[in-house]
Amino acid sequence: MKASERSMTVFHLYLTMLRKNAGYMLMYFAIFMTISIMITRSQGDVVRQMFTKSAVGIAVTDRDGSVISKGLTDFLAQENKILPSDGDVTELTRQLYYREAVYVLTIPEGFGAGLTDTSSAPQLEVVKLPGNAAGYYLDADIEQFLARLRTYLAAGYAEEEAVEKVLALKGSASEVRIAEGAYDYGHMPEYAYTFNYYPYLYLAVLIFCVSFVLKDFREKQVADRLKACPIPERTQSLQGLGAFSLVFAIFWVMSILILLAADGTDFFFSPHRGWFLLNSFLFLLVAASIAFFIGNVAKSEIAITALTNVISLGMCFLGGVFVSLDVLNENVQRFSRFLPVWWYVRVCNMLGMRQGELNAADLSLIRQSFLIQGAFAAALLMVTLYIVRKRSEKV
Repeated sequence: MKASERSMTVFHLYLTMLRKNAGYMLMYFAIFMTISIMITRSQGDVVRQMFTKSAVGIAVTDRDGSVISKGLTDFLAQENKILPSDGDVTELTRQLYYREAVYVLTIPEGFGAGLTDTSSAPQLEVVKLPGNAAGYYLDADIEQFLARLRTYLAAGYAEEEAVEKVLALKGSASEVRIAEGAYDYGHMPEYAYTFNYYPYLYLAVLIFCVSFVLKDFREKQVADRLKACPIPERTQSLQGLGAFSLVFAIFWVMSILILLAADGTDFFFSPHRGWFLLNSFLFLLVAASIAFFIGNVAKSEIAITALTNVISLGMCFLGGVFVSLDVLNENVQRFSRFLPVWWYVRVCNMLGMRQGELNAADLSLIRQSFLIQGAFAAALLMVTLYIVRKRSEKV
């Protein structure tokens, strides 16, 4: 063996040990790619549908027959499907059961005549489909109609004219455009959702693979052979770091290429692609620091497996990867702010929703996030080096 080859023995040894886990890494890539494609597509569709009007079935029993009751029916018919009813309970129950109607409205006799006198006016009778939010929106629509109608009647308008004016207000619509540089909450690109799931990929794969390799190198037989090796200990550490760095770089590039399969080439034309890449690279360093820490403290394969699952799943749930930050409890978010995942996801969401150039507040959030992620990785790495040094001093 040549001297140059002997000098790189430890480097090749690390690569050989890492290669043993290549199957695990590829398996996770395949699983992640499949899930990523499914989730990003479904997430994008859900967000878009949240901002789309939809018509629902409303069963209306009009026992009043007044101008106002007919106006209320016409008001609801502008955006919904009206199902006229004679009040038959059996038929109404059938419509609710088969979801033909999600809202049953009964307008009692005398409702229109007593509208201006709220103390004597008969109340509307409403039955909502359980578990359907549309009923609460319809309640608000009806209340809005009646409030506007009372205003016009109090101003002296006749019932017919007041109803026409209220219906005209309901029918008016304005085109909404997202201003340049504003946040577009309804159309976050699909690649932003893919980036949001990278923390789980990085944590699950790196912690498992790196920790097992470091554990193997701590075995007494391997450690004794490395001590007997003519290569200085400092050089061995640098070669190990070089081997890990090479694998991390390949792993990071492969993760970015997932975007091609999941979302096409849209990301590569994004004006914020540089920030997305830097954010993901910083979190890769965070995941690597966690992996090095666990690899130097875990004493068994069972412990490594347990820690991998607990840390990757726990940090991702608390950090907004699996559960949107919008729905996380404020007390949970106070704790999550100490986790680098929370800051990573915040930057991804901001970059995905921002249209056009970033403003000063956006850049401030990016700097703060990058600083926290970098500080977390550096602090954990220093703790790991301290543990390694104390262990070597005991030997």
